[in-house]
Amino acid sequence: KKLAEDFMAVNIPEIVVYPLEGTYLQWWDCRGLGMDYKELEHFMKHNAHLILDEGYIFGETGKGFERINLACPAHVLQAALERLSDALKKR
Repeated sequence: KKLAEDFMAVNIPEIVVYPLEGTYLQWWDCRGLGMDYKELEHFMKHNAHLILDEGYIFGETGKGFERINLACPAHVLQAALERLSDALKKR
């Protein structure tokens, strides 16, 4: 699914999306948003209303990353991306 990659490139270039490697789990490098990992977790949950896998649970080098499960209909992913974009605009 290139939907998230294409959306981020146009709307939220501060988030680097890693290409899928034969799975439905995608990594987002959110360090360009300027939040520490706890602020990022709070923002995603309470502002963007997204529950993602926090990168820090995978170790120190995961801080600032999010992992998203793309195993959903495209319209659900699109809505999630738009919520994220809207929340960042309000920040």
